[in-house]
Amino acid sequence: MDLDRRRHSADRRLQWAGTLARRAGVGIAFATLLVEGACSKTPSTLFMTITADDDTPPIADMRTTITSLVDPGLVSSNQRRSLAVGDASDRPLPFQFPLYIPLTLDTAFAGDVTLTVEGLDWDTQSVIARGTTTATVIASQQTDAALTLTATPPATGAGGAAGATGAGGMAGSDGAGGALGLAGAAGTGG
Repeated sequence: MDLDRRRHSADRRLQWAGTLARRAGVGIAFATLLVEGACSKTPSTLFMTITADDDTPPIADMRTTITSLVDPGLVSSNQRRSLAVGDASDRPLPFQFPLYIPLTLDTAFAGDVTLTVEGLDWDTQSVIARGTTTATVIASQQTDAALTLTATPPATGAGGAAGATGAGGMAGSDGAGGALGLAGAAGTGG
């Protein structure tokens, strides 16, 4: 009799364990579905490889802009500075190229995009180097892109109009030369 009772208790424990396992299995399956559903909302990652031409000046400050070609109003921009310890005037050492930058993008950027990277002058923030390329961002996946920075010509202001030349001086008495005209040549004797 005791043996039957023990078997019955063991059977009930196994049934209970099986029920718990099934419930846990359903819970795990449900959790997996939730995670998979959430993964479809994960952002896209864009890995950029940036190189620089030999004529590119040292760059310690850089701006990255991504513009959707599907929706040109959709733009993402950020600025980063080199973290390499530099000189005593609180300037970091310039970036070392090639530079690898991972960018996280919202899934709204899925499709063709234009990538622009600008090297900035540390003091004036003016653009001293630029590189542009296009890429196709795939929603919730990794995309690779590469571009090369080239030096930009220094910004110059518009020049003024050329100055007018003056007329030569008039002949003086006894053949002496006249006075100098404004920005002109001396007069000749007569």
